[in-house]
Amino acid sequence: MWLVCLCPLLSRLRACCCFLVDTGAPAKPATPVLDPASDTGVSDSDGITSDSTPTVTGTADPGSDVRLVNNATGALVATTQADDNGAYSVTVTPALADGTTELQAVVVDDVGNESPPSNILALQIGKAH
Repeated sequence: MWLVCLCPLLSRLRACCCFLVDTGAPAKPATPVLDPASDTGVSDSDGITSDSTPTVTGTADPGSDVRLVNNATGALVATTQADDNGAYSVTVTPALADGTTELQAVVVDDVGNESPPSNILALQIGKAH
């Protein structure tokens, strides 16, 4: 982050104008987690679900925008905003296809800087589960 001040030398303006320039990326978000209510596998944490529009939770910088991306296709599958504590919960739309899907979270700050992608959340989606 940089502090930039513009001060007139030969002008009618008498005050300086200062502003911050944010060039840093947000921190890498935590790995997203399949909400236990969406997990229909043997346990609440096995990543197996018959829900093609599962709810995913996680943490990121408080107040930041969070994007969930399909790792294989690069498609945006959900967006939300982290709350004041950094927690988020979002339902994936449109529906995911049966099979293995890998999701990653990316955080975007107020000026559009993107974080590195989170570690992968691997989901197994299918009606047989």
